[in-house]
Order: sequence, then structure tokens, then C-alpha cells
Amino acid sequence: MDDPFDWQAVYPRGLTRELPALEQAWDAVLQSADASDATARVALTSADGDMTYRDLHIGATDRATRLRTLSAEPSERVLLIRHANGSAFACAVFGAYLAGWKVVAVSPDAPESVLREIVTDASPSVVACPKSDRATLRRIAPTIRLLDEIRVVAEPSVATCPAIASHGPRSGKDVAVLQYTSGTTGGRKAARMSQRNLMANALQNNLWFDWTPDDVVLGALPFCHTWGLSCVLHAAVLARARIVVIERFDADEVLAAIEREQITVAYGSATMWHRLLDAAGASAARVFCSLRYVKAGAMLVGGDLADRWARAVPEVPMVLGYGLTEASPEVCNNPLHAPRPGTVGVPLPGTEIRLRAPDDPDGEDVAQGELQVRGPQVTSGYHNRPDATSAAFTADGWLRTGDVARFDDAGYVVIVDRLKDLIKFRGYSIAPAVVEAALRVHPGVRDAVVVGVTDNVDGEVPVAFVETAPGCDPPSDEALHALAAERLARYEAPRMFVSIDAIPRNHVGKPLRRVLRDRANL
Repeated sequence: MDDPFDWQAVYPRGLTRELPALEQAWDAVLQSADASDATARVALTSADGDMTYRDLHIGATDRATRLRTLSAEPSERVLLIRHANGSAFACAVFGAYLAGWKVVAVSPDAPESVLREIVTDASPSVVACPKSDRATLRRIAPTIRLLDEIRVVAEPSVATCPAIASHGPRSGKDVAVLQYTSGTTGGRKAARMSQRNLMANALQNNLWFDWTPDDVVLGALPFCHTWGLSCVLHAAVLARARIVVIERFDADEVLAAIEREQITVAYGSATMWHRLLDAAGASAARVFCSLRYVKAGAMLVGGDLADRWARAVPEVPMVLGYGLTEASPEVCNNPLHAPRPGTVGVPLPGTEIRLRAPDDPDGEDVAQGELQVRGPQVTSGYHNRPDATSAAFTADGWLRTGDVARFDDAGYVVIVDRLKDLIKFRGYSIAPAVVEAALRVHPGVRDAVVVGVTDNVDGEVPVAFVETAPGCDPPSDEALHALAAERLARYEAPRMFVSIDAIPRNHVGKPLRRVLRDRANL
């Protein structure tokens, strides 16, 4: 299919479809504060104070040294990180990169059952975690080494670990991060993200939005999530910008930080922006005046957020885009100088997209169909899951997103529908099957079906329809909430439970999710 739009008119000035200097950009971010750049410029501002780029380099090198003392052969080693946003997280991640270890970043809020599942699948050799997590990790995996138990090098530097100095960075194609997600095929699994994948997306972000060392970036997105890792932490370090860290989202705290630190760039979910607008009230235009732009994600393009933002803060553009974990995560963005309401923009530099019939993914281009992606930010597949990898890619190597799209009359991408049952809640992908399996453990539950219900704030919210087991009383909402809290990540837990006599099914026994979704929307 011919390109549907005028690239020269749409792309930011001076930017081409190619992604330049990717390898050089990766080398720069990996050595984020080497001898030539070890200045007093602040990398992160948090409740603990300022961390300069020199401090970050020293901290990362210290952690790399400690990891390399455990293994000089990093190919199968994995570091599990369970820190909230902050300097400890940043040092652990960049230290792992320097040492050549893979990273698994897990939310500090993940319950023990989810953590156990991830530990079993990833088989980490070492865990970097706060002291409060030690007992849990010891119970789950008694033989795992905890990083805080390893001796700290007094004066860390690259020279203290000859293996680092001589070995240097790994190939950009090596896996750097195992990012757990429900994925395009459902079920919790880890996308293999290479150094090149993640750095490509950070560079795409910076080129698209012209990030510089003068930018001050809001660090409210969880760094354990691909969006926060790639387009906040990596992108800011690549640009030598400053991150203002928000350990846990609180609307009043974020508003105060934006004003106090004169933040210039802020990324967040639709939920976050609705809450910030609520908290700012009539003062929104003043509070947000330092921002060059804001980026809203984790939602379908529908809803009133964009209009609400434009009315409250007309001088600061809100950019809508599209992405998924398997693409590190960003695929499309609206350009600041030429946004199109109701669209997710156009593909980023180095990114190709096409539309194919869902039942013929290797066929011809169509006017409306499943969005497929190819580019340097796209994962090579899933850890330990060749079946899921095969299902997620076409025969010629394009990633199947599971989202149906079309081009508008200017060639911008419009997301129309979702092929899979995945629920998109606040930027997280929820696989209904995972939630349903957890609910069926309750002796009073015969069956459960979870659907996503459209929500203007959260994008979609998970709602569970529960069929009571014969001879049992319907389980209480309190009991089901407690069960979900025990067995699911917080974001996976249903927001509402609906007792139902019998789950509607088709002639082959599959639940009629659309019928249930329509009922929940009433």
C-alpha cells in the first residue's frame, strides 16, 4: 500500500523516516556519566535529594561490579528489581546493563502470588529489593541472592572491575529486559526487550519531541512499566535531562512538583490526567504553564479527556499516541505542530505499519484491519514461550498488535477495536483468563467471566460476572475482593462483581463476552 500521508508535512522539521545514529545513542546512554560527562548536572530529583549524573554513574558501576563478582558469564543471569521509582531503581537498572545482566522490573505492589509466578518463570539469580521484601523473597525462593547482602565497593569505578572495563557493553541485540505483560496473545508472559529495542524507542521519543538537557521530566509513570522505563528514565538520561521522581502517585504532590520544579514534559495515563485536572480545578492553566506538552496514554482515543484538557489548559498541547509493551512501547504519536483529534498520530521514525485482515494476517493490505508493526523497537518474542511468539508474529516478521485500525483522510491512524479479549486498564494489559482462573478458586464460584467496560477516566475497567456453584450461596463481594487481592496484581482486580444465574454462551460453549459487556454498560 502506498504511504497514506505526506511525511514531509507531518513529521517534525528536520526529521526523516529513518532513525539515525541508534548505536551511538545507545553507547551514550549506557555510559551515562563517563569521564567526559561526569558533571554536576542533576539526573534525578527525589525525596532523598538530588542525584547527579556522576552519582548515577558511580552507583551503576558499583552495582555492576557487585554483579560481575557473582558471574563473569552474564548470558543467563537475571536481576529482579522490586524498587519503587527512584535512584535505587536507576542504579540497579544501569548497573545491570553495564554488567551484561538481564533485568526483570516488578512492581513493588505485586502480591506474593504474582511475584512467585514471575520468579518461577524468570529464575533470577539475584534480587535487588528493599529490606521489607526480604522475608517474602526468602519464602518464595530460599536460594536467591539479595543484592544488599553483597559487599559494597568503597570507591566504585570501572577500574575496580576489570571484567567490565575489558568486556564493555554487550551487543545491542542482546536481551536487556524481560518485561512481563499479558501481551498480544493473553496470559502473563515476558517480552524479550533488547538494548536496541529500548534505546530505539527512547531515541524516537527524543527526536520526535526535541528533548534537550534543559528539559525537566515528570517521573510519575512507574519505571517498572515499559513506558516509564523507556520514555521517561531512558529518554531523560539519553537527553541528559532531569527527572523529578514521584515514588507513588498523589495528585496534590504531583501538582506541587510541577510548579516547584518547573517541569517541562509530563507523561501519564488518562486516569492520572483526570485526577490532576480535578485537583487543579480553576488553577489548572497556571499550575501547568511550565509544560511544553503533555502525553496521555493508556486509553482508547474515545472519552472526554482531550477536550477537557484543551478547555482547562489551552496553551499546553496534549499529545495522544499508540503503543504496546512489545514495541518498547511507542509506535505512533501525533506531531505537536499538526495533531489530529480522534487519532493516535503517525508511525515514529524507523517504524513501519500496515493493516491486514485479522483472519489473513499474511495476506494483502486492507482499508481497515489489524494493525501490524515492524521497527527497531519491536521485541523478538517472549521468554520461554515459542508458542506465544509464533502467534504474535506474521510469517514475514511483523508484530500482530491485536488492535483494529484504519487511516483517516489525512493518513493518521485511528484505533477502531480490539481483536483480543485483553482489557486495557490505566496502561496495563489485563488477560481475562488470568483473573477468571483466580476467581474460580473460590468454592462458591462455578464459573467467572471478566470483561472490560469503557470508562472515561481509566480507559476500561475489569468487571467480573460470577456464576454461583450448585448448592452454595453467592460469594460476597468482600470475599471476592479479598481473593483477588491475594492472587492478582492490584491492577488486575475486578472493580465490580456481578452475580449471574448462568453465563450466556454460544452453540459451542464459548461465553458471549459482548453480551456481558453490553449488560455491564447499562
